Amino acid sequence: MTTRNQRGKLRIEETFTFSLLTFALIVLIANAVVTSRLAHNLYEREITPEFNREAEVVGRTVAAQFARAIELGIRPEDLVGVEEFLAPTLVAQKRFDYLLFADATGKVLFGKGRNTVLYTEAVNQGTISLAGPAALALGEKRETPRVRVFDLGRVMNTAVPIVVQGEVQGWLNVGVDRSGIADLAVETRWDILIILLVSLLTAVEILAFLTGRSIMTPVRLIRVMSEKLAQGDWSRRAAIAMRDEAGHHLIALNAIIDQVNGQWRRLRWKADELARVNPALAARARRVVDAVGRDLKFAPETAQLERPGPIPAIARAPLFVYAFAEQLSASFIPLFAKTLQAPDWGLSIGVLIGLPISVFFAVVAASAPLGGILVNRLGTRWIIMLGSVPAIIGYVMAAQTTTIPDFLLWRCVTAIGYALIAIACWGYLASLPNPDRRTGEISVFIPAAMAGAVCGTAIGAMLADRIGYRATYLVSAGLVVVAAFLVWRYMEPKIAAAGRSSALRSTLGVLRNPRVAAIVIFGAMPAKIVLTGLLLYIVPLFLSELGAGQPVIGRIMMIYGLAVLLAVHFGARLSDRFGTAASQITWAGILTGLGTVALGVMQPVAALIVALVIMGLCQGIASAPMRSLAAPLFERDAAEKAPATLSGVIAQAEFVGAALGPVIAAILVSAFGYSHAIIALGGLSVATAVVFLLIEGLLKGPAANLGNRQIP
Repeated sequence: MTTRNQRGKLRIEETFTFSLLTFALIVLIANAVVTSRLAHNLYEREITPEFNREAEVVGRTVAAQFARAIELGIRPEDLVGVEEFLAPTLVAQKRFDYLLFADATGKVLFGKGRNTVLYTEAVNQGTISLAGPAALALGEKRETPRVRVFDLGRVMNTAVPIVVQGEVQGWLNVGVDRSGIADLAVETRWDILIILLVSLLTAVEILAFLTGRSIMTPVRLIRVMSEKLAQGDWSRRAAIAMRDEAGHHLIALNAIIDQVNGQWRRLRWKADELARVNPALAARARRVVDAVGRDLKFAPETAQLERPGPIPAIARAPLFVYAFAEQLSASFIPLFAKTLQAPDWGLSIGVLIGLPISVFFAVVAASAPLGGILVNRLGTRWIIMLGSVPAIIGYVMAAQTTTIPDFLLWRCVTAIGYALIAIACWGYLASLPNPDRRTGEISVFIPAAMAGAVCGTAIGAMLADRIGYRATYLVSAGLVVVAAFLVWRYMEPKIAAAGRSSALRSTLGVLRNPRVAAIVIFGAMPAKIVLTGLLLYIVPLFLSELGAGQPVIGRIMMIYGLAVLLAVHFGARLSDRFGTAASQITWAGILTGLGTVALGVMQPVAALIVALVIMGLCQGIASAPMRSLAAPLFERDAAEKAPATLSGVIAQAEFVGAALGPVIAAILVSAFGYSHAIIALGGLSVATAVVFLLIEGLLKGPAANLGNRQIP
């Protein structure tokens, strides 16, 4: 977000924006941390009473059934089938430890549950006293007995009186497992932390967008206009889109420019009139006019408009929202597919539930060339808005589907929209001035996409746990509507600076260089095979089989995105400073594979966390070098085209790898099980990294000349 000028110094608008964002984030983080802590403390104070109230409500409902039986003349000790009657309630209320029916003195008559002995010991020791005055509160009349709550250590016992004709005939004791309360408190603590993280990341994106729109854009325009005026260029007026303080400054600047151009035109008119009236002075008047116009540039008729140019921060917020929307379902796609009716295609259920992921990325890869053509013709803004239509339709219809084939169809529709949006974003990046392209990619697009992925994965899992898979897809559709509005309202229509050649010719032109082909085949593709196979397919299914809930799955999956966010800037700077792009790609693949070995020496959940952290850090470090290593391999006359074409080819290769990942993972899981399948994917990462290293080492010298060819 902090692009540098030719001297390497931050521009004034970027310095100011960075300082403002830093200050705002410090205030936001401090406020969010304090608020979250207060909310958690309040929750911990209220959770135990809330559990007791739940136990009281259930206890009164069950006690009413016993009271009705006693009213019919059946003595409590003569009741039959009590344990069977209590069993369904215990099954439905998983936080309850036991249900006990005691007589008026507290002696157990019937019971069902685990730690019933705790109640018996408490009665024998006098910890629980339900008979006589000791059971009554001060000043309480016997005809109005109260519910009693006793702390038995591992269990909170709620005693509900069974009252018949004003007399206590027995007690229905509900035992609430305190470990369940503690587990829920931990879950809530994690939920608060996730919401805090998502809030902060969202706040960063909103602030970046607002500062880019309201500060960076007008200040950059003021700077550009001031530089032009200092150079004597009075031929351009500022294109004003806002009416704030900066806008008023630009209005005043335009007024001065109009006045100066008007004086220039008046001077020329007077010189012409003087030459017409007195031809003897024509030459002298012309020399005066030429002397003024020699050092200054004026608008002959109407001054052209000077625009600030594309600013990456403007595209950051819509990109963040689009990534957020798509990643809402990342933690449960195979789990949702597992609930749908499977077709009789002769494929295993493991492969079938992985197809929605594979088909999605395959369609994205196939639609990318069409997206590039449309971006060149219609501009980035309209293509992003056009891509929003199939994305919305796909999400809405996915929420209604009941079979896997229908789900595949609507994932294909969503993928078409996603492809158009992704290619349009790359087109917007390609429209940046050449020195700013890579910085915009590293500082804006990758962080915005990964921040959206982190937020979407975590919040999507929480939503799925509370409102269900289908409703979560509807939330995704709503977010796409929001993103489309932001694009329509704030993004200027920009045509990507792409070449006239076809996407196929450009791709073949890039891949003719063997070193670039090695990066694509043995770097980009394997990384995405491992990513989608492990993260999107194996992790949700494996954790679900281990008994993890949807929120836990989402929290573990978001670790990958956080690791990428932490590493991507470091990887770019490391590559720029030391020229270690090839080494970073190689070691990223090797370490990613070695990280999967944790499945053989650690508990599965901990091993998955370790593997995802290592994979995220490694892929973050290798992301920028994959593009920076290939870009210098082409001649200077192809420099304008190479960055955009290379980024597109590498992105398309990543989509192909992402499509293969779930299918490969499903085959490996069905053959070897989850743990060995993960290790096998790690072996693939190591093997391809070693092959890339060998090819890079062999071709680095000879291929240097092969790379000096134009991209068609």
